Amino acid sequence: MKKAKSKTELKTYLTGKFFLKTFLFLVAGFLGVFVLGASDASAATYESTFTSRVIDNYHLSVDYGTISWGVNTPDSTSLVFKVRAGNVPTPDSSWTVWSAELTNGNSLNIYDGQRYMQYSVVLGTNDVGVTPTVYDVLITTNIASLTSSVFDSQDSKNIINGLSWSETLNGTSNVVYQIRSSADNVTWTNWCGPDNGGADCNTESWFSDPNGGETSDAMFRDQASDRYFQYRAILISNAIGGTEWPITDNTNVDYELPTTASRTYESTFTSSIKDAGGVGKAYLDVAWTDNVLPNTSLTVKVRTDSNADMSTATAWATCNSVSNNTDISGNNCVTDGQRYFQYQVTLGTNDIALTPVLYDLAVNFGDAGSLISSPYDSTDSANALGGASWTEDAVIPIDSQTTFYLRTGADTTALASASWTEVASSSSENLTTGCSKNSTAVSCDQTIIPAGMKDGIGDQYFQYKLELSKGSNNAPNVDNIRMIYVVNGTPQIQNVTAVPNSTGNVNITYETKDPDTADGTNTPGFITPSFQYSLDGGANWNDATPECFTAGDLSDKAVNGDIGEGIGEFISYSAVWNPSCETIIGITTFETDAQIQVTVNDNEGANNTTSLASSNFTLDTKP
Repeated sequence: MKKAKSKTELKTYLTGKFFLKTFLFLVAGFLGVFVLGASDASAATYESTFTSRVIDNYHLSVDYGTISWGVNTPDSTSLVFKVRAGNVPTPDSSWTVWSAELTNGNSLNIYDGQRYMQYSVVLGTNDVGVTPTVYDVLITTNIASLTSSVFDSQDSKNIINGLSWSETLNGTSNVVYQIRSSADNVTWTNWCGPDNGGADCNTESWFSDPNGGETSDAMFRDQASDRYFQYRAILISNAIGGTEWPITDNTNVDYELPTTASRTYESTFTSSIKDAGGVGKAYLDVAWTDNVLPNTSLTVKVRTDSNADMSTATAWATCNSVSNNTDISGNNCVTDGQRYFQYQVTLGTNDIALTPVLYDLAVNFGDAGSLISSPYDSTDSANALGGASWTEDAVIPIDSQTTFYLRTGADTTALASASWTEVASSSSENLTTGCSKNSTAVSCDQTIIPAGMKDGIGDQYFQYKLELSKGSNNAPNVDNIRMIYVVNGTPQIQNVTAVPNSTGNVNITYETKDPDTADGTNTPGFITPSFQYSLDGGANWNDATPECFTAGDLSDKAVNGDIGEGIGEFISYSAVWNPSCETIIGITTFETDAQIQVTVNDNEGANNTTSLASSNFTLDTKP
């Protein structure tokens, strides 16, 4: 089913300085003017205590500057200010105790890293006719914030996937985000960061990837209570009163109206039985035009059958829905080759004043054709398949596709009974990974070949099958089909040693040959070495860094073989490895069970590598 995706177009251009001032204004304005009884700094005859709300400074990177206030303290009156802080929103035993009495302009840097803060003021007087007055309280930090306006998705089952933004981070500044949602724009969730895998969101996490690589918490994607949402940008400066502030704009919330969600009111339409016009049809895709409003949904299912009355078709209840403009041949209720089909549409709404509309719907199918090659005998029981190639139209017709299948066997009987395996396909929109296309030439490497067809066991005989499907246009034209197969003996290696020398490097020696190197097609007469190291006796291996070897250690090495030209014995080679160069090792490692593994590669299509490890040795890179 097509997803209706939208993004908020709430664009802002923030500078930390501006919003820091705004934040401080809000803090200062919260207290307002208090006219209460008081005395002097010592206990007054009449006292009253005001405790502020808990002030959220949004992030654990908060650095505190000073606390200052504007007051009027006539004779015989007093004011005593104190603060406390913590990293949970409700004061508890994890918070600091109330501070000693503070002076105007007192530093608060001992509370750095404590996200939440609260202050109290004891107002005292010895004369009920005279009272002190607090005009404002100002706490400075290195953090500012912007909270977006409320956005209404208009859908009670809205899904919030995440958000992205553009940013410029000046110096050591930073910007992070949180989101929250509401079902009614009255009761809101906590401010949350990315998904934490738990039942509730983590209020101490923040979105930090401006490219939108982080997913929102599951509670925002459960199609419940997320109609309204907001984001909050938290801007972190390099210092109190710092000059390095982040700049952020183009903030986009990625939200999705679930067009296939279950709704309060639903109605289902089932089409008449359709005749594809003959057997052997290949079902392609289904496409429709609709208008699905917020709080409504539209779901489509398709099923096929060989019988005109659909008597053996799969029950609708077990059919998976299909997506708009998507291939349906893999659907659990659609079988290529069956002549008859139906579609079913379910329309839903949560508001009877709103209804989805389906304007038209088309199920696309075409004639399927196939070409099966004759069995091919590679003449070697150790044969391994290494890839395939063919030529086709430079531009394949829309809704058409070329699909390539393989099967193998140890003999012709095993081949005939083997199942076909799809290994590659080409269409106007897609090409299998491992294949490339240059004009009309398609070439697929050994990565498309299943492991069991390139292990050199039971694959002496092989066949390919090519299926061509077409939609409303012509089928693709395919020619020059070729199989790549390899009869390759693996290279050999022996006597691998690894011995630390007086400089801290490791001297490596090994001996190698390649029995059929003379018959090679890629690097005949040569192998390519590579190295791995283990710090736990061979239980785990790491690729050695090429830059940690002496020049020439990784270049191709000449080898002898057993047949044809170049018959001879093993040839010995050496290499020098600098373990301190490795990031994982560095200069602080001491291991008594280190090993070096050498891999030799003859660069053929299959059976091309052999590896052998050294005995344990002591690796010491400590000064």
